[in-house]
Amino acid sequence: MVGIRVATIVPGLMDTPAAQTMSDENRAAVTEDIVFPKRLGNPPEYAALAAHIIANSYINGAVFRSMQR
Repeated sequence: MVGIRVATIVPGLMDTPAAQTMSDENRAAVTEDIVFPKRLGNPPEYAALAAHIIANSYINGAVFRSMQR
């Protein structure tokens, strides 16, 4: 047995430097369909999730996704 684990992060909309250039009107339109939390994700949150997946050896065959409709 090789012991390969598989987990996927589907981050949805992230608050990247490119997203930070959007107008408030465009940002509101983009976040309209986000259920909770009603905002863009941020890179440290993504990194924390990736680190947790690596550290938690019980996670396997999982898809972690943001809450969008």
